[in-house]
Amino acid sequence: MATRAALPGVDGVDVRVIADVVLQVPGLDDPATARLISRPDPDAPVLNGLVLRRGRWPSPDRPDEVLASETFVEANRLTPGDTVSVIINGRRRPLLVAGVAPSPEYVYSIRAGEIVPDDRRFGVFWMHPDALAAATDFTGSFNSLALSLSPGASADAVIGRVDQLLAPHGGRGAYPQSQQPSVWTERNELAQLQTFGVATPAIFLAVAAFILHIALSRTLALQRPQIASLKALGYSNAALLWHYLKLALVIAAVGALAGVVTGGYSGTAGQRALSPLLPSA
Repeated sequence: MATRAALPGVDGVDVRVIADVVLQVPGLDDPATARLISRPDPDAPVLNGLVLRRGRWPSPDRPDEVLASETFVEANRLTPGDTVSVIINGRRRPLLVAGVAPSPEYVYSIRAGEIVPDDRRFGVFWMHPDALAAATDFTGSFNSLALSLSPGASADAVIGRVDQLLAPHGGRGAYPQSQQPSVWTERNELAQLQTFGVATPAIFLAVAAFILHIALSRTLALQRPQIASLKALGYSNAALLWHYLKLALVIAAVGALAGVVTGGYSGTAGQRALSPLLPSA
């Protein structure tokens, strides 16, 4: 493509049309918002590719068929074959949900101007490029551009060239993947989980060590006469220390075993719950 040739450091280019329109959902009294995104041929390698979960890919001969975001479909209890309506350029247009697909670009889907996602009132739909371009008066043009970088390319340098190239055409400014809402949110959540994963066990271990210290201290205080008798009979300090350490080790072993079993069960259950969201190999 000309864009790719004009921008050194760019490895892949994905042009598309994106439009936010009013959405009417069966069973929902208030109007919602739909983000319509042009979807190329499913066999063509593109950035931000989709994974079909249910249903089928929209037919090129059916311009009103769309793929719907998985979170929106689940929140509104829709299934492939259901119909929703959108208002495009002042005209009401029914859209048939042919299939359900998640997108890495909209793992965290949120409407512009909101703080938290509302999956019932914001849905992402992928339409055939020709149908969406004709409905939004973008035939032969685009309003969204996604780029992948060549190995070793500078993101800041490419962003500067993209902004310079698109400024005369109303470009609003490019931004790196790290600032994309879904990527930014997911990375922050993973960082928080990592912090909790270190801090929370440390707190529990500190509390457990404190309680074990209190229990052993009281045991030693109550058994001072017996310890003195054992010392008089010739038992060494190391033998007595090992005797009381075994008590602490048994308690720690029981707690560790319970933690491993509970953690393994929770991890397996979480993996099973997430497996439908992961693409098949």
